[in-house]
Amino acid sequence: MHFATILSAAFAALLMSGCSELDELEVTTTPVYQPLGDQTTQAPKTTTTTTTAAANSRQVTTQNGPIVGTVTHANMRKQQPIRQNVEVFYGIPFAEPPVGDFRFKAPREFKKTWDETVNMTTKKSMCVQTTGKGDEDCLYLNVYRPANATESSKLPVMAWIYGGGYVAGNALGYDGTALAAEHNSIVVTMNYRLGPLGFWGSPASFEEEGTTGNWGQLDQQQALKWIQKNIAGFGGDKDRVAPGSAGLFHAAILESGTSHTGAFFQQPEDADKYYDWLAQEALGCKDGNDLQCLRDAEATKFTLPKGIRFDPEAAPDWASPIFPIMPVGPVVDGVALPDVPLEVVRAGKHNKVPTIAGVNHDEGTAFVLALKALVPNVPVIPTEKSVEDTIYY
Repeated sequence: MHFATILSAAFAALLMSGCSELDELEVTTTPVYQPLGDQTTQAPKTTTTTTTAAANSRQVTTQNGPIVGTVTHANMRKQQPIRQNVEVFYGIPFAEPPVGDFRFKAPREFKKTWDETVNMTTKKSMCVQTTGKGDEDCLYLNVYRPANATESSKLPVMAWIYGGGYVAGNALGYDGTALAAEHNSIVVTMNYRLGPLGFWGSPASFEEEGTTGNWGQLDQQQALKWIQKNIAGFGGDKDRVAPGSAGLFHAAILESGTSHTGAFFQQPEDADKYYDWLAQEALGCKDGNDLQCLRDAEATKFTLPKGIRFDPEAAPDWASPIFPIMPVGPVVDGVALPDVPLEVVRAGKHNKVPTIAGVNHDEGTAFVLALKALVPNVPVIPTEKSVEDTIYY
């Protein structure tokens, strides 16, 4: 469950790096460069015997330089045959790595260029999760396209923004091969910053950037800007993109979440209290404005203190009712997020585009293990049997 730009949910956005491996490219016997150092240790493992060498993928020229991907004949995750071959381009950088002085700042466009062809077949790590897993250098996207697509194809483009309550999820968790093959479309999946690293809000960061607390959503916007500039080279129509933010998308498909729930969004004063508390409790910094201390901290330290996440009694008394499972959220800073989305809709200031809205079957089962935190007076943590019963009944 999540919201992007002003609001998004799983397959939607609604209303309103310096790639380290590119510095280590190795020349092969063909005019194709292969990035070194597979960073998939934190990413979902996928294996297939149905892909062909990257040399069989046709070259695509992006604003940064020429790239090739890999060709597959099956759904990469389930190994099921698909209607047509699909080319997959993994790990394309769309922003500079948000590390060091770039932590808690809006994403910077990735501007490194190259002349030789780069082999985009290396799967990149997920962004840091609240469990501590992942990599801060994570602002990459993946492109799936029908293998016969050309620059003149003008195919519709589906941009997938994963959910996860702002604290979990990654682009590789969603395989776009079948969708690209069955619907003859381009599918783009993107990573964005999560947890405190993606939503840290403070007066100090607002003073630096003119906005605060919505870094993950700004990452999504940056990926959509990349799509506008580059997708034509893959055979996509930049005027038929779903979803994004104002001027960057032309239709939206919504599933999971709702703009009616104010608890999903933080007012600046509550965000300040929360991040002051987290800076002191988890990171040993003075407060949420101590940006130098916070930027010097290990990325894996940005997790909730032990014993807090699923214990509502241990949460700060100003925390929202869903704090235990969704401890962070977009900050209504008046800039990146002008107001709570429901109020934006009431004022008629949302993006007026064709929209499909739906729900996810059995989505509530994801919250069963957090039942005690979500529902007052639940006497025990659900058992394995109760979880199974909830899923099947």
